[in-house]
Amino acid sequence: MRQRIQREKAQRNERLPLFGITAGTLAIAIGAGLLSIPH
Repeated sequence: MRQRIQREKAQRNERLPLFGITAGTLAIAIGAGLLSIPH
């Protein structure tokens, strides 16, 4: 039981960096888009 939890946690940690990169890229794109809009 405990090993299964550790394995699931490891899989989640492998996917987390990818999600972080995607979210970071989106945030940068949105930020750049807002800055490029003339006020």
